[in-house]
Amino acid sequence: MTIKRAATMILAIAYTVISYAVPVFTTKRLATIASYTGLDLHSATGINLENDSTWKYNGRSLRVCTNTFGEISHIGYKMFSKSAFDSHNNCLLPFFIERYALELDLKIDERDIPTRMAVDKVFCGQGNIDMLTKVTPQTPFSIEEIERRMYRIKWDIAGKTLSLTIPADCQLIIGADAIELENIFERNIKNMPRTANYDVVEKLLSGKAYHYKDQLIIKGEEYLSSMIRNDLYIEEKEGKKRVMIDKRKPVQTVTNILITGVFDKEIPMTMTLNRYGYSCSQTDITLQQFINLCYFDECKLYVGIKTHNKEYITATVFALNNKLAYNHVLSLKFPLELLNGSNNKIEATAYAYIPLQNVNEKFFTQSLEHIKINTKK
Repeated sequence: MTIKRAATMILAIAYTVISYAVPVFTTKRLATIASYTGLDLHSATGINLENDSTWKYNGRSLRVCTNTFGEISHIGYKMFSKSAFDSHNNCLLPFFIERYALELDLKIDERDIPTRMAVDKVFCGQGNIDMLTKVTPQTPFSIEEIERRMYRIKWDIAGKTLSLTIPADCQLIIGADAIELENIFERNIKNMPRTANYDVVEKLLSGKAYHYKDQLIIKGEEYLSSMIRNDLYIEEKEGKKRVMIDKRKPVQTVTNILITGVFDKEIPMTMTLNRYGYSCSQTDITLQQFINLCYFDECKLYVGIKTHNKEYITATVFALNNKLAYNHVLSLKFPLELLNGSNNKIEATAYAYIPLQNVNEKFFTQSLEHIKINTKK
């Protein structure tokens, strides 16, 4: 058998296996939608794929997408153009609306449309919800965002306005309850790279740096408290910036590591995930995997230093997603011997997808003990 023929046979077998692979869904709701619509999604396999021409429901084209892990991450009516998704690339709202319109038609939870919308706190301000069936990728629309609170989307449908108000609720928009979101968090974190993502690091280093005393700093922002910030302490050689890692400056170095994941090796971490319903689960990962997941989830990272002695720094990392109004939070104990090359583990407790709507800022800041690192000009 020639090498060429053998290669052809291998590709044919691989294609057959892929074609008949059992679809994996990001959420249970997507699996339910596929079941209710009777879609055969065995061909919807691959990474970061989009198909908006194969399947239909109620005479309307469906958009089916897969994510980085090859999971089916979206099923909904085709209601937006590709350019609309590109211009709102950090916002899941168009995906939500496509899926939600399909869900309303399917009546998955056996509620009528007005009851379902009332439960979800989705309100029709102008027009009526029946007009949603007339929305196409060519329909002009605008999105107004009230940060961490709500979205308002308006369509111009043949001179008439349809307006929907949608809460910035991660459970609603992603389509999963608190328990499932925690499962997704734990599943995804294990699939993250175990070392720093230098594409992210380069973006972080692109900010303007300024000198303060003997330090070069990329000034960030504060979150909830002046002691919770995302400043970066850097070095510059031959005009190139790099993250400062210096055991003589442990507070600044640990802050840098917690924001970027930059270190000369993997940093082992035992993470206890505090779950809904007062349960918990424990997993061994690297600190970099947690950081990479936060950036994968389009979060901004902020660090609050609690305590500092010769052996440990205790700190809290806040991963803020403004678009979906939630926090991932990691409270940790960082052994300073790690900076000397030891294999000590970080001990950490995580909270995933904490909604911001009903959270008082004191919930995060009341236990912080201030260590002043002046980063103001």
